[in-house]
Amino acid sequence: KWEDGGKHGRRPYLNRNQSTMPCFYRNNTFLDSEETNIVSLKLYNGKDWIWETFVVRDCDFMYAYNHMKAWKASAPVLTKRNHRYELRISYEMAGSKFQKYKKDKEVEAVIGVDLGVNTDAVCSVVHKDGTVTGQRFINHPVEKDRMYGLLNAIKKAQQNGNRKTPRLWRLANNYNEAIAVKTAVEIVRFAVESKVNVIVFEHLNMKKKKRGNKQKLSLWRKRDIQHRVEALAVRNGIRVSYICAVNTSRLAFDGSGKVIRGKDAGFNTYELCKFTTGKVYNCDLSASKNIGARFFIRVLLKSLSVKEELLVLAKVPELNRRTSCCLATLINAYAVLC
Repeated sequence: KWEDGGKHGRRPYLNRNQSTMPCFYRNNTFLDSEETNIVSLKLYNGKDWIWETFVVRDCDFMYAYNHMKAWKASAPVLTKRNHRYELRISYEMAGSKFQKYKKDKEVEAVIGVDLGVNTDAVCSVVHKDGTVTGQRFINHPVEKDRMYGLLNAIKKAQQNGNRKTPRLWRLANNYNEAIAVKTAVEIVRFAVESKVNVIVFEHLNMKKKKRGNKQKLSLWRKRDIQHRVEALAVRNGIRVSYICAVNTSRLAFDGSGKVIRGKDAGFNTYELCKFTTGKVYNCDLSASKNIGARFFIRVLLKSLSVKEELLVLAKVPELNRRTSCCLATLINAYAVLC
């Protein structure tokens, strides 16, 4: 194809270093036992194909035995990860399927999720009329304390001349990944308990210059959490949506205007904020309510006719600019329509 197209661009080549081998077909090149953690693979030792026996880790075997005993296992694949080989087996649910999200179903309630650096996630249950019926703070201080302790050890090692600390970095990254996994699980669990249809996130874009603690922002696994929530939400028939992140934390949810944070408000932390009315409130909690409200505002404006939209925009002028909308805007717009 490259030659027929006039040889434009770089000459294509075959990349053989994919670190992935062909799958092992059952009873032909792969043998296992459902009751024991011993598997056999037919491998080439340089002269002949022979059966080699391996022992699966007890934690992996017991997890598959307890949770996926009735599931259908596919043919395993041998993959190379770092300096070791792993046997990867995927499973398919037997006799049941995941719940599917119904597009025609009207959305009654959503969960607005504000991901943060200090607090992992703050969730609020927002209904289409602006009623807030639940909220939850998700944080993992134990993992964070251990990760920051490892980062401090890395810093001291680098000051003493040891520039490469792979073991400490591996441990720190593992704790950081554990925070992302636990946060995603807690978000989906709260969504299932609240019986909502949609989980709403901010569309976070960090391409601009980072301000503040750059190390914390670099280790912030915001997109990893969102991807994990998407994978877990599909299994429960829940949809994931994204809204613009501009002014979600800067505007108060009660419509009083911009908030004051940090030293300007007399606080030593950015977790708290002060409204123009003098009210002190958690900034992430206010942002989560605004996130859920903006989803319904977007759905509301799309469902209106031109005449109805002009009527609502005249009485609620904040709707003319989506980035200036908050929870109070949704309440006022719903009251006008009713």
